[in-house]
Amino acid sequence: MNNPIGDLVTRIFLAAFLVGTSALASQALTPLISPFSGQWQLVAMNDVDVVAQFMLDTTESSRFSGNGPCNLWSAQTGDALPSLSFGPILSTRMACPDLAVEGAILTALAAMTQVHISADDRLEMAGADGQTLRFVRKAAQ
Repeated sequence: MNNPIGDLVTRIFLAAFLVGTSALASQALTPLISPFSGQWQLVAMNDVDVVAQFMLDTTESSRFSGNGPCNLWSAQTGDALPSLSFGPILSTRMACPDLAVEGAILTALAAMTQVHISADDRLEMAGADGQTLRFVRKAAQ
């Protein structure tokens, strides 16, 4: 049996759903246009050189992501830069010899509260507890 009211309600619901998911998708993919935007390689934690491969991608607004020596990770960011706060950091769960180093870096990253670009174009983060992370811009390939 054909139900014109039911069909109309279904079409309205479907249209609202598509508009809503389209808005969410465009919000999630909004690029961050600022000096902070880019791909960054971690070079130091608390002024100690880091040799483990740890990348930070800041090209999307309200989300930082990257990869460590073992896993991919991402986190929603809050506050307006240069203030910084992170939601839970989500990560894959692969094991490797540098897993403890990666864990220490992610723990430090979650505690960062300020970010700025130095005069020599380094991205520097600082936490309320005095911890620091320093990144260099990854060269375009």
